[in-house]
Amino acid sequence: MKASITWPLIIVAFLALSVGANVALIYFASTDPSFAVEENYYEKAIHWDETAALRAASERLGWDVKLTSSPARLQIRLSDRSDEPVEGAWVEVKAFPNIRATQAVTGELRETRAGTYELEGSFLPAGIWEVRLKAERGDEVFVQTLRTEIFAPRGARKDPSTSDRT
Repeated sequence: MKASITWPLIIVAFLALSVGANVALIYFASTDPSFAVEENYYEKAIHWDETAALRAASERLGWDVKLTSSPARLQIRLSDRSDEPVEGAWVEVKAFPNIRATQAVTGELRETRAGTYELEGSFLPAGIWEVRLKAERGDEVFVQTLRTEIFAPRGARKDPSTSDRT
């Protein structure tokens, strides 16, 4: 090969390598199942004062939440200041695992007993889940964000997509 063509080919090879590396990085970044963006984050930022006021009103309301979770069900017990069950509320949740925030489970909980509300669904992978709760009864609105650990069912195999990466 002539010396006059070798240097231009080396430069083209380095440019092609750079383009190939960037394409690979874009592919891996856009297909990573653990990457998530908060929905409507800009709107939420604009309305932050209203959200803070709603949280403060929830604290003044004095409702308490007890959360029980399993891979198949979320159970929430709502009680008021005097530890009486909060009955007849409309309750909804958005729950997602910290490791896979795009795998959210949302739904309206049904009241199974006085003040106890349940949602059935698939709450896997096992691990720490964030649960965003909203309960309404008449003019009363209660919001709270909780964290719970959901354990894998006995005998379940570990999901290879959630394995530790080093």
